[in-house]
Amino acid sequence: MPKENPRVFISSTFEDLAEYRNSVCEAVVRAGAEPITVLNLEAGTPAPVTVTDRIDRADAVVFIVGHRYGTTETTSRKSWMEYEYEIAKARAKPLLVFLADDAAPWPPKFVDTDRTKIQQFRTRLASDVVVRFFSGPDDLRFAVHDALAHFVSALAKPPETVPQKVVTSREVRIVRLLLSSPGDVADERDRVAKAVFRFNQQSVEESGLFIKVVRWEDMAPQIGPRPQTVINKQIGGYHMFCGIMWNRFGTPTEIAASGTKEEFDAAIECWESRGRPWITFYFCDRPANFTTPEQLDQKRLVLEFRTQLNSKGIVRAFLTGIEFEELIYEDLRRITKIPEFIRMLDEG
Repeated sequence: MPKENPRVFISSTFEDLAEYRNSVCEAVVRAGAEPITVLNLEAGTPAPVTVTDRIDRADAVVFIVGHRYGTTETTSRKSWMEYEYEIAKARAKPLLVFLADDAAPWPPKFVDTDRTKIQQFRTRLASDVVVRFFSGPDDLRFAVHDALAHFVSALAKPPETVPQKVVTSREVRIVRLLLSSPGDVADERDRVAKAVFRFNQQSVEESGLFIKVVRWEDMAPQIGPRPQTVINKQIGGYHMFCGIMWNRFGTPTEIAASGTKEEFDAAIECWESRGRPWITFYFCDRPANFTTPEQLDQKRLVLEFRTQLNSKGIVRAFLTGIEFEELIYEDLRRITKIPEFIRMLDEG
């Protein structure tokens, strides 16, 4: 009995990515697999159990992510695409994630007016897995075909052709990086995710290190405890601490002058007792206009805090977002090669 072609589930938003979805379906077929999308599910709004069943039956899942978050699923209140991502990830399905390049032209009508949710999702993907960027339908078609060709070929091999001897492979170690900052550096937080993505593209193969960014945006909400307590409980252990400040010091908590300061103090306390995490702090020197006394007070607190850190040798400065992204990337490359950092990882 002939072996069925591998099934590839394709997840994307609907109208804005129609042409791109067609390109991916074509690439999947050319690679020797069967494309599955919500368009060839049963008629009507896809029920969660139906989508879950199709993902369960898929051999791999492809995500095409543009600049729309999409329709939300009624139970989770997350977009169908993010809902499908969580199902696929929980099922440990092979994931191929393709993001529209921020620098590529994109129709304004297909860009969310409020980009908060789609940007958070894009950042989450770049932090969780190795992603590839595309700038057009042809570019995406070639990238998907290239990614799937080896995967489909491996699945198609009969059992007897698989070598019995296991090929030596590199062990991948997860390095958890806690990203801490007030709310006025959203762009810089996204830049960290991009720098981490660039790092992971090379480092996984070169040194077996994969950096996982830990951010408050990814924490599950909880009613009752103070917000910072909810965040602290979910942070868990981490190997690196990256703080960022510009003009805002942050909102005071019950035990510190701000949430960022509380997280920094906890990192310092852990370092003093256990020799970890590796701590860095970045300050933006970009000019800003202040129009209220509260803004001036916040900036004063930032400057006072920066003065305290100068003596610890962990302060870095930058002006632009591009400069910061490059600075973070280069620092990650340097830090992860320092023997002291490697020993810290080896010690757990």
